Order: sequence, then structure tokens, then C-alpha cells
Amino acid sequence: MSRAEIIRQALADYITNYTKSKKGYKSAFGIWKDQKLDGLLYQQKLRGEWGE
Repeated sequence: MSRAEIIRQALADYITNYTKSKKGYKSAFGIWKDQKLDGLLYQQKLRGEWGE
């Protein structure tokens, strides 16, 4: 197998895997956008559960 063919296959695999991972990111991005809560209060509530 030529070096050029190895590079072509590697790039094709990379592009395929990168595209799949971007779909997961896009489906999760903005998942909280419709929530009516204050981010800081939510953070403090969660951290308050940790105890001291």
C-alpha cells in the first residue's frame, strides 16, 4: 500500500469519526436553554449538597 493511500484512508477515517462526534455535541448543546433557573443559584445548591 502506498503512503498516499495510507494517508487517504487515515483522513477518511478521521473525518468519519469527527462527524459522528460532532452529532453528539450538537444534540447536547443548548439542552438547558429553556430552563428558567439562575445558574449561580443552581451551582450553589449542588455544591451545598457536598457538605463541609
